[in-house]
Amino acid sequence: IFLQNEQQLEPPTSVIPGGQLLTSQPANQLYIKAGLLQILSLLAQHHILQSASADTDRRVEMIKTVIFDMDGVIVDTEPVHRYAYYKQFSELDIEVTEEMYTSFTGFSTRNTFQTLKGFFPTIEHEVEDLIQRKRSIFNDAFDTKEDLFLLEGVEDLIKDLHRSGIQLILASSASKVTIDRVFTRFNLHQYFTHKVSGEDFPQSK
Repeated sequence: IFLQNEQQLEPPTSVIPGGQLLTSQPANQLYIKAGLLQILSLLAQHHILQSASADTDRRVEMIKTVIFDMDGVIVDTEPVHRYAYYKQFSELDIEVTEEMYTSFTGFSTRNTFQTLKGFFPTIEHEVEDLIQRKRSIFNDAFDTKEDLFLLEGVEDLIKDLHRSGIQLILASSASKVTIDRVFTRFNLHQYFTHKVSGEDFPQSK
């Protein structure tokens, strides 16, 4: 069962009266890109989350892996990214409209600056230099921002899934440095077996 943007994707599923979710194929992965309430509801329907008194031998093996995105699912770093981008836009003396900035949502930093260089020929810096500058601004802001928290309910969800023996993987377009900063700050490394960054691929979104 794959979830993205609160919509069910392949494999095909159907819902029967009473809310029971059926699928025509084994579901070994759950891609979390929906609201936490919907996720918790889905896991509860499949009896994945065990109560403290549940017999571990009765664990349901249907879902073996849960893949988390990071921004907007585990933590909301968007305000920090926005601050870093707009500070850099000011340094570059370019005016990025709200509409244009919104169109970059979900982009890697590399793709964002590659796109911006196409819009603003006055940007003479190399993309790598732009990335490093933005990363420096972000890291300074991230380290000093005291009101940055995990999204409500996600820490309990991660711990419950990990306790149930379900493999947890992170798949994010964020840089490896940003992922490591978030996971270190909130002590999440211990729960995830793999962390995949957009930097791991020649072409990221």
